[in-house]
Amino acid sequence: MRKMRPLTVALVLALVVTPLMPPFGLPAAQAEAAGESTTVTEDVYAGKTVTFAVSDVEQRPVPAATMTIFTTDAEGKTVGEDVYAGLAVSGGQATVTLPEGTYGVTLTVDGKDYRYPGVVTISATSPDTISLFVPVVEDDPNRGPSSSKPPYLVPTMDGVEIKSLLTVGDAVPGKDGKPYRMVGIPDGLGAYDNGDGTFTLLMNHELRDTDGAVRAHGAKGAFVSKWIIDKETLEVKGGEDLIQRFVLWNKEKNQYDAPVQDVALSRLCSADLPPQSAFYDEKSGKGYPGRLFMNGEEKGREGRAFAHALDGTSYELPALGKASWENILVHPKTGEKTVVIGLDDTSPGQGSGTVFVYIGEKQSEGNPAERAGLNNGTLYGLKVEDLPQEKDDTQWEGPKPFTLHPFGDARNKSGAELAQEIIAGGVTQFQRPEDGAWDPHDPNVFYFVTTATMNNKSRLWKLTFNDVTQPEVGGTIEMLLKGDEGQKMMDNLTVTPRGEILIQEDPGKNDHIAKVWRYTLADGKLEEVARHDPRRFAPGGEKFLTNDEESSGIIDVSDILGEGWYLLDVQAHFTHTDPELVEGGQLLAMYVPPAQGGAPQPQPGESAWRLTILHTNDTHAHLENGARLATLIKEERAKAENVLLLDAGDVFTGTLFFTQYEGLADLDFMDLLGYQAMTIGNHEFDKGPEGLAKFVKDAPFPVLSANIDFGEEPALGGLVETTIGESTIDELSSNLGGKIYPAVVLDVNGEKVGLFGLTTPETAFISSPGEHIRFRDPVEAARETVAQLQAKGVQKIIALTHIGYAEDLTLAEAVPEIDVIVGGHSHTRLDEPVVIQHADGTQTVIVQAHEHRKYLGRLDVTFNAQGDVIDANGKLIPTSDKDADDNYTVAEDPEAKALIDELDGPIQALKQTVVGQTAVFLDGERDHVRTQETNLGNLIADGMLDFARSFVPEAQVAITNGGGIRSSIPAGEITLGQVMEVLPFGNVLVTLELSGEDLIAALENGVSAVEQKKGYFPHVAGLRYRYDSSKPAGQRIVGVEIKTENGYRPIDPKATYTVVTNKFMADGGDGYTMFKAAQDAGKMTNLFYPDYEVFVAYLEKIGTVGEAYAGVEGRIVDVAGQAGESEEALFERLESHVDQTDGITARVTVRPKAPYASKAAVIFELLRSVGGTPEPIAITALEKEGWSGTPETLYGRFNVTGSGYEVRVFILDGFSGSPDRAEKSLAEPLVLPVE
Repeated sequence: MRKMRPLTVALVLALVVTPLMPPFGLPAAQAEAAGESTTVTEDVYAGKTVTFAVSDVEQRPVPAATMTIFTTDAEGKTVGEDVYAGLAVSGGQATVTLPEGTYGVTLTVDGKDYRYPGVVTISATSPDTISLFVPVVEDDPNRGPSSSKPPYLVPTMDGVEIKSLLTVGDAVPGKDGKPYRMVGIPDGLGAYDNGDGTFTLLMNHELRDTDGAVRAHGAKGAFVSKWIIDKETLEVKGGEDLIQRFVLWNKEKNQYDAPVQDVALSRLCSADLPPQSAFYDEKSGKGYPGRLFMNGEEKGREGRAFAHALDGTSYELPALGKASWENILVHPKTGEKTVVIGLDDTSPGQGSGTVFVYIGEKQSEGNPAERAGLNNGTLYGLKVEDLPQEKDDTQWEGPKPFTLHPFGDARNKSGAELAQEIIAGGVTQFQRPEDGAWDPHDPNVFYFVTTATMNNKSRLWKLTFNDVTQPEVGGTIEMLLKGDEGQKMMDNLTVTPRGEILIQEDPGKNDHIAKVWRYTLADGKLEEVARHDPRRFAPGGEKFLTNDEESSGIIDVSDILGEGWYLLDVQAHFTHTDPELVEGGQLLAMYVPPAQGGAPQPQPGESAWRLTILHTNDTHAHLENGARLATLIKEERAKAENVLLLDAGDVFTGTLFFTQYEGLADLDFMDLLGYQAMTIGNHEFDKGPEGLAKFVKDAPFPVLSANIDFGEEPALGGLVETTIGESTIDELSSNLGGKIYPAVVLDVNGEKVGLFGLTTPETAFISSPGEHIRFRDPVEAARETVAQLQAKGVQKIIALTHIGYAEDLTLAEAVPEIDVIVGGHSHTRLDEPVVIQHADGTQTVIVQAHEHRKYLGRLDVTFNAQGDVIDANGKLIPTSDKDADDNYTVAEDPEAKALIDELDGPIQALKQTVVGQTAVFLDGERDHVRTQETNLGNLIADGMLDFARSFVPEAQVAITNGGGIRSSIPAGEITLGQVMEVLPFGNVLVTLELSGEDLIAALENGVSAVEQKKGYFPHVAGLRYRYDSSKPAGQRIVGVEIKTENGYRPIDPKATYTVVTNKFMADGGDGYTMFKAAQDAGKMTNLFYPDYEVFVAYLEKIGTVGEAYAGVEGRIVDVAGQAGESEEALFERLESHVDQTDGITARVTVRPKAPYASKAAVIFELLRSVGGTPEPIAITALEKEGWSGTPETLYGRFNVTGSGYEVRVFILDGFSGSPDRAEKSLAEPLVLPVE
């Protein structure tokens, strides 16, 4: 096969065929000679003669080219030599004779090669003419690297830039290696940063349910495509379908069905990708902690609403009702409530054109849609006073009140039923409500447009809720654009933090070039930004495609690509003869310079200033991720001009790096990377004030805390400053290093930035600060420190806090003068900044970067001249993500790696330290710890419970997962290295407040897959449990007993128990969702110590592990195959009698009914009625062995006389010798009344 030139566009096109392999042997030279004619006859090959009609993706015939045809398999992979090379294409056609088979085609145009993105099938029944659409490039400086065509939009405002990213018909690498083509009709978009230099774009395709090709979910019609795009070059790296399966609502069963495929969607229009906070309330822990792509079907009044999870599962949303959906927009943050506005794109008059408002409640359980609060709420319709229907002659002055009319639970209502309720309830019917958006700065404000028609008035509306957390209270509505300002048929829009609304037109097939407008909220100015290229969309244009065009889907991506950047698409409504493509279209990126009159821009003569904050917290000596973190810090620092690198505390404690170096290894690492400040966490006192002093002395940056009173602590003498420090960034180490300050003022390239620290007052009792140190209230200290900074003329103020996310929220509300809070202590992962809006229009931005150097946080914050935040964008960049080949996506920084490797040398020696002794083999074999009780599992759980009680005395139970136990320990010395092999993850311990019901559910989860040897098998201390592995998962626990001072007692499902476990399980790992729910409900106490340290401490406490752990105790018993409580009793009672001749003598005759009933405990209990209630008086217990199988009589005597007594007789299991079964009844209890 001849060598091809490198392909300019990487496309694979193949047509599936029935392979027939004749002897292909034509030399290339002969093929080229044959190709001088546009027809190759059967003299060359026997087979079927076909004509290739060759066009570019806009269906323009390729006038002159050469074609190479080669054999492929059905997947498009080349499997043979060229069949034809140099075949001439003339007038867009070439005719050739080919044997039956599967072929690929490469077209050469002007010296560039383009591979047709598919396969060609030749068979007896294949058509005589085959159309090939090849993405032939049209050179243009504004064409992106992956698009074959220049932008379909052209700027009409100075400074606007537009680039085409993909054109319908273009292809990029697909997930399975095949080409993945952009198809029509592109519409609503959503985007998120991947943290690796790329971003993901989600795109609706507004196809009817019978159009296009069968998609990944098994049906034709509308779908959502997913694209990976390079942030710097805008090259589209790959594509695939997002939707893989559907979870649909079953109206008859009033519940969701199991996931299915083969669901045809129709016309998915605009879209919304809200932040995680829209669906998850961090404070209560309720909701779905992920993102959902929202859209709906615009197919008439029975259109369905959907939420698409990023894992490919799509959930129908019946509670939002049925309508002809243009868009479904979720409020970005309403706490435990979920507030959604849905826009019904239909003309008024028939119970249509409605603005719907849905109010739900976030949940702790259920599928993502249910947890997000999208399927349990009430649906409302917007009702404007004195406006039953919008018309062209509607008169409007000032704000008018609106109320919400309730439709109730809409899950099982049809669109027709809702239409009748709309009419009956007087709900306002607008002239085709199209797209809308929530205001990024004012949470109570929502904007939307009404399209109307070409000859009617298209308007922009503003809703202001009185309180969006109680939207049912209502609010006011204003008309911002009245429809006579020049715009026509406004459709899609986006609202920026700068107070600009970008609006797109959809004029339909009218004599009007569709435009893009900008409306500035501050001054009400409407300006044209761009319009469709007249060369393609004006009749008579040199490259005319259609006069039925619209741009759509516009979104603000300033947080991804930078301020002023948008993504949008064009729908070119010409019919494409390729049945997969359907119609034309294009994806674009557009830059629009900020409006001079936009709010909240700086005032005239003022300038904005942007600061980039890189941040970490709760790193806990985890240097294993450090070299990759160093790479990210250097990369991100190089991208920005004004940068601060900050840490929010708890550098100490967590791995052997701390055990060996007591924080100084981390300090070397922080020095290498140039940290500029940190606050003090509670763990910085784990080695007492002396340990903190060693760290501070060598710190090349200031250590901050404004709420610690160090008193006369001698260890810190000379290290504590009580006044505010000041320095430039360049002179930081010499001016402020080696000291503790309440706050500092840093000169960052001429701008003053104030930083102060706060430390959790819990430190006094969860660490070792000593007797001289006291902790003040953080809010009180913050107020005082902020006032001191302001007195120095500092207006840009950053708080480095180690008080926890919940307290950060309180702090932001209480001290609104704080601009940024970089938090720690709660180990919270905030994937994007949380913005707290204040009554005066200012805002406080909160960030936190999880733990253990797993992420680098980046916050870009812009200040106006008054020091107020006017824009903030942020993200977490993962350090340890891996690709499909299990390789890290972030390289290790060589300098940091060398330092860490050097520090790691003594760690390896430390692992040889002897930390204990064991006289018995401790079983941690994988197959055992995942299926049964082991002595090592018991030992670890016992240590956890013992340790927890030193902090939380009421702790009763310990549970740990078998998957966390990774090795056995042979008899003999136990080294620290062996402990680290057994417990390699360094999971910190926590306690949880759980109900007995939750504990039982946790155990059910733990034994639910014991057959598959899953890692969530539960090892325990403080309780014992019995389960039956022969029963269905979720129904296996048959008995749970809690250990008390008086022995084991049955668990009380309604009681509350304090349970110690590891943080992995508390986060919901291994399916322990009930643990996560308790954590989210604020019922968790973090003990902060890693499991391996706790285990070592327990070994030191108990000395040699000996006889107590020689075997297992019966804490965990699988009763499958044994006599259980629900099975037939092992003894049969034959006769009983009470004799009162001399005291009270009870007699019972029994016979064993099973051969293994060889040992039993027989209990005679005497009771006397007191106030009508029998009370125990005395008890006699007999242990009976050697049952012969014949009836035997047993006696119990009590030296009492009188009446009102009764005797109860119990026969309890004793045959197994297992304490687990010691209280198990083997016969029905017998009650013998005393006459």
